Order: sequence, then C-alpha cells, then structure tokens
Amino acid sequence: MSLIKIFLKSKWDLNRIKKKKFLLVDGDYNPFTKYYDKKDFNILYRRGEKINIRILVKCIFDLNISSLNYFKHFIKASSPRLIFTAFDYHPIFYKIKKITNIKTLMIQKGKRTFSDNIFENQIFKEESKNENYYVDYIFLYNKSTCDNYKKLIKGNYFSIGSFENNFQKLNFNSQKNEVLFISNFKIDSNNLLKENCENDDLVAMSLCRLEKIN
Repeated sequence: MSLIKIFLKSKWDLNRIKKKKFLLVDGDYNPFTKYYDKKDFNILYRRGEKINIRILVKCIFDLNISSLNYFKHFIKASSPRLIFTAFDYHPIFYKIKKITNIKTLMIQKGKRTFSDNIFENQIFKEESKNENYYVDYIFLYNKSTCDNYKKLIKGNYFSIGSFENNFQKLNFNSQKNEVLFISNFKIDSNNLLKENCENDDLVAMSLCRLEKIN
C-alpha cells in the first residue's frame, strides 16, 4: 500500500503512548490474550490502520519516514518486555530485534509450503542473508517448517503444532469410525481450480471404492 493511501485511510492518533509489558505487531489478530491480559498490550498497527502523530513527527525530524524507523520510535516509547506477532511472514518483524534489542516472539499463521512462494522466494532468501534476520522465540507447526525457516531466520525454534488449535478441547465422545480426506488444492479469485495436488484423484477414488465395499 502506498504512503498516500495509508495517510488517507488511517486513523490518526495524538495520544502519548503508554508504557506496557507487551507490544503486539499487527493488530489484526491477537491470540496471546489467552495467556495475558489485553490491557497489558500496546498495538503497533502494521497495515496503516492507525498512525500515531507523535511518532510520525519524530520520523520527520529524523528525515526518515520509513516503516522500520516508525517501528523503532514506537517500540522505544512503548518500552515493552516482549514483542509479539501472530503473523510469521512479514520480514519487517525479523528486523526488530536488531534495532531494539528487545525479545521477540512469533507464531505460525497458516500452512507454509513451497507452493506458497515463501521458502522459494529468491528475494526473501537474499534479504535474509544481508539483513541477518533474527527472532528470539519462533513457534511453528512442525519440524519440517522449522528446518525451512532456519535457512532464513536465526532464533530459538519450537515445534508445537497450531497455536490456535491447541486451545481447543478434543471431544472423543462424538468420534465416528470415518476417514476424512482434506485436499490442499487451491482456487483463484474466480473460484476456479488453480492447483491440483499430486495423487488427489487417486486418493479420492480409493476412498470411494472403500466406501462401496463397506
């Protein structure tokens, strides 16, 4: 999004930023309130939904109105003990530790595959080497995803499954003797099939045969 569009659509905030224990980067979603009180969080809106004028003025005096410089001043004013994000795929978050020396934590949001163009993005790979990306605590779905991210970002990795799904209690009383097949196919903006996963047809046909036998 261009700076002009951000300025036109943003909500302008004149309030002084209060010092709080935690800072959430990207206010679109905050699952961390399952563990911590909402009042202990400041929110740094990454998508331009809200702009703090006091912080923007500091950037203007620096002659540097970049997102990273805005982040730096916002974080300094907030003075958090820990910086969170629930979105793992925004490179600007990987730079925060380097400019603030405050501990950072991120969780995985959605599946990460080579077809998602994250691990195979050549620009991302080159930037990760030059920028020396680092996040203190990185919580991902599985070991495979951890291994791929380790090629791009340094930090302490933990394989925990889905952070969100771990809050859901399992109900085995309603469990049925059935087989559930979930395909990873993709559709485009016109709801047309964009990508068909290998052997999807074979698996579906085998399940149909099994159903008829039973």
